[in-house]
Amino acid sequence: MKKVFLSIIVLILSFSVVSFGDYVSGTDYVIDYKRKSEGMADTLHINFITTRPPAATAERLVMNHLAEYGKRVRGKNIIGSAWFSANGADGPFSKIKFNDTMASYAWISATGRVVTFSAYIAHLKKVKDNKRIAARAKSQK
Repeated sequence: MKKVFLSIIVLILSFSVVSFGDYVSGTDYVIDYKRKSEGMADTLHINFITTRPPAATAERLVMNHLAEYGKRVRGKNIIGSAWFSANGADGPFSKIKFNDTMASYAWISATGRVVTFSAYIAHLKKVKDNKRIAARAKSQK
């Protein structure tokens, strides 16, 4: 009985140590989702208000929340990024870079995927070019 009790305590303590590194929505960060007009991508900002997270953690949270919101809001592209304020929820907020060249991800509703911001821009150019080619083909008929 004593071994079972000690095993349970060890499991609880190890779980709390592992989960301590996670950030909690509403406590450590606030999600600011803004709908934009038709034809414009919505924005999703994750505003960290207690401590600045490691870049990898902020990146993971942005990607997870983009996928979650993308599935809820159908037919809209969403651009997501992470922000931090040393002064708390009142700001000013500064953007968290995930690495030297990237600070944003995007949800593309047509593909149902989260991609880097540069891949999102390439997707928009491809869509625009395809529309232009289709319009030329239609006008030549």
